[in-house]
Amino acid sequence: MKFINLLAMVFFLNCHLAHADVVIHKIVFKCKTIKHLVLIDTQSAELYRYRAWNLPKNINSKPDIEVMNGQMQLEGTGVCGSRYFTFKTGNVEFNIDDNVACDETHPPKGAVGELEVVVSGKEKNHYYCF
Repeated sequence: MKFINLLAMVFFLNCHLAHADVVIHKIVFKCKTIKHLVLIDTQSAELYRYRAWNLPKNINSKPDIEVMNGQMQLEGTGVCGSRYFTFKTGNVEFNIDDNVACDETHPPKGAVGELEVVVSGKEKNHYYCF
């Protein structure tokens, strides 16, 4: 009897998922700064979602900031190639570079990217990602 119930549940779930609008977000970059945890994931083939949590919160809680419809540009080549993500909401812009290997500012050891917060066209905060 348990086996028949299990089969019925599997059949129901398969039928339900086949007709549901299921969106699977793939994480493309994770950034942990001294103050924030940031995840960038796919929203569609060409759009990205930015979510950030103030530390010590974690990704199991509701994000403090969520910005949809971000754009990604490829910059540089070879080891200096990087993805540059831009997210805008109102007068605030979040810019994330996923490669600081060739950065002229000499980022700290272990940095894998950087996050820049721009408000009304002026840099407000800058963080390195680890």
